[in-house]
Amino acid sequence: MNLKQKNKNYIRIGILFLFVISSYIAYSYFYQEHKKVAKMTPSYQGNAEIFKDSFFTSTEKWSGKVVVLSGNISSLDDQGLMLNETFFCQLHPPPSLKEGTQLTIKGRLAGYDDLLEEIKLDECVILE
Repeated sequence: MNLKQKNKNYIRIGILFLFVISSYIAYSYFYQEHKKVAKMTPSYQGNAEIFKDSFFTSTEKWSGKVVVLSGNISSLDDQGLMLNETFFCQLHPPPSLKEGTQLTIKGRLAGYDDLLEEIKLDECVILE
């Protein structure tokens, strides 16, 4: 094997090595782990009834924000629970709770449903 052939092999190995490294960096960048709502700092913390008034004054301001709300469970179903007859909190899996129970929930505001007239929260977590 002559010197030219050896240099070509080193160049090919170098290019392959750079391709593997750059592919790993690109994969790590594009497929980052999603932020968990339970670990995020809330933008609001307090009573659900007081927050309802603040939400309707500027709906766009609260879109996608994490909030901690306290209130009473008004209804339960397979997908989540209603808090103070206004906030639908999506829980996976829904816990075994009873209507009328006072609790505090942390979740991300997903928006307002005009048809059902309820404020949607997803990725909810019950705080003790």
